Amino acid sequence: MPSFDIVSKTDLAEVDNALANMIREMSQRYDFKGSNAKIERNESVIVIHADDDLKLKQMHELLQGHLARRGIDAGVIDYKQVEKAAGQAVRQNAALRQGIDKELGKRIVKEVKGG
Repeated sequence: MPSFDIVSKTDLAEVDNALANMIREMSQRYDFKGSNAKIERNESVIVIHADDDLKLKQMHELLQGHLARRGIDAGVIDYKQVEKAAGQAVRQNAALRQGIDKELGKRIVKEVKGG
């Protein structure tokens, strides 16, 4: 039986471009004026800082929209637990999935082989 490899990589350059466009849009939007909201990428983790839960939700929507425009599926983002910071401020880490985890790979191989 022939073998095959499953490869699923996220283009980090396109993620950086999407984040740069998002930062530019946030600097021009009225609802983000005077806000301490920011977003940055460290390796394969995106760190989102927002003033409150509403801003965090708006930043999620912006991020998903900008990633979609750059041809990246929003499903590559794995949002972690929201952490409280000073006052109402919140912080959230979002991991960028690189590849397919071992368990999912095994299930895919099993389905393809018909077992």
